Amino acid sequence: MERLKFKGKWSIVGKNQNGSKDFLRVDTNNESVEFEIFKLSDNELVL
Repeated sequence: MERLKFKGKWSIVGKNQNGSKDFLRVDTNNESVEFEIFKLSDNELVL
């Protein structure tokens, strides 16, 4: 398992542009990246 650190804002997006699954969106100074969420619980987030 890899731990990631982001400098910027992050949010969980209900649907992406294709309208499929939940995504984690990370907004940095010059780009926005979305990661598909495969599992989300109180203490675990699997991307």
